[in-house]
Amino acid sequence: MDSDVNSCSHWVSIYGAVGMIKLGTRGIISYYAKKYGKFITRDFKWDNKCVFTDTHIIYFDVSAKGYRRANRPIKMSEYTVQ
Repeated sequence: MDSDVNSCSHWVSIYGAVGMIKLGTRGIISYYAKKYGKFITRDFKWDNKCVFTDTHIIYFDVSAKGYRRANRPIKMSEYTVQ
């Protein structure tokens, strides 16, 4: 994960719809990855190519520098770096 994650000052849960996730938001996403057969956690950044649907989300994976799909249910937490 990105080193900024280790210096987070507080966490705020992100709930629900795309309108509630502002462009430029950085945070952590956790979900069950069928590929690995376990829950994984990734550092994300929300931009205009990201998508939030009833079944999945598409997010930008900061560490891998690419877009990823996460099947719901998911947990997303926004972080603030100071």
